[in-house]
Amino acid sequence: MRTKIVYVVTSTPKDIYLEQALVSATSLRLHMPKGTAHVTLLTDNKTDKSLTGNRAQILDLIDEKVVVDYEDNMSMYDRSRYLKTGLREYVKGDLLYIDCDTIIARPLYDIDNFDCELGSVLNCHVPFNLNPFRNWHEQQAQKIGFQSVYNEIDYFNGGFCYAKDTPVAYEFFQRWRKNWLASKDHGIPNDEPGFNESNIEMNHVLKIIPGEWNCQLKYGLRCFHNVKIIHFLCTQYVGSGVECAYFFMNQSVYERIKEEGCIAEDIMDKIKHPMDCFSQASMIIGGNELYFQHTNEYWHLLGIIMDNSWISSLMKWSIGVCDKLMYLRNKITKKSKKNK
Repeated sequence: MRTKIVYVVTSTPKDIYLEQALVSATSLRLHMPKGTAHVTLLTDNKTDKSLTGNRAQILDLIDEKVVVDYEDNMSMYDRSRYLKTGLREYVKGDLLYIDCDTIIARPLYDIDNFDCELGSVLNCHVPFNLNPFRNWHEQQAQKIGFQSVYNEIDYFNGGFCYAKDTPVAYEFFQRWRKNWLASKDHGIPNDEPGFNESNIEMNHVLKIIPGEWNCQLKYGLRCFHNVKIIHFLCTQYVGSGVECAYFFMNQSVYERIKEEGCIAEDIMDKIKHPMDCFSQASMIIGGNELYFQHTNEYWHLLGIIMDNSWISSLMKWSIGVCDKLMYLRNKITKKSKKNK
């Protein structure tokens, strides 16, 4: 297999990002042992110095380590984005970048068959006019000064990117670095706006790769019959003690790996069976329900209702009154139609 699989990791002994990468790389090696796939770890000088003892386990899973030096005062977040937007320059050969908050569910040998120079998976697995975050992405673009994305047909997720070793791919990543810096200067540090702006600037050079290659968990149900990569966090932080929809979304999994210094047998069993990692209490939502859950109104109402204050009690009472009024209205409407 000629295409390199690349993880970007910047981590300190206090956080869990290295443990996330360890889980993902372990799941990859279950399907693609050493000698069948070339795995590259792209990291910074600070993280590299900390890869000792238990933190060095990930080195047993990779074929190549590329270390880039940065000034000591640069934050880990900025280091991560500098590496990610510059990985085409740092890693030679055709490559496939994968976020660390992923589980590999099937072998990835088919990446050598991609017929594009650059490719990614649609954000939320839908055309942009159906994307529940469309208004938010448009507001971000306006704030940064990017071209309007509102009328774009496609908007891509930045957690997965295929890139050949070609001049077009090098130019794309150079633009991505520039556009990420512009985004950061306007108070939006995430890299996805710059990713999509670069695609627009280069006349839509990114090609759509099937969703099973980057199945964003909350939105990728249609991809699960043939899923290859499960992208479970999708930028959403889930802390310890929270009941999660998917096992690997829980921070305590990685805190336990850090504390125990290894992947315990029960966690390894989950890695081996990624389709069996959903919470027993789960449900599927779509259509209008999904769009409502992405409104400010929904989150404000949820926050009020979950709060045990007098405002919460008043809100619940108000909802009860509205429910009774709706019942009476429907009853009167049905009676009126019957009399006609």
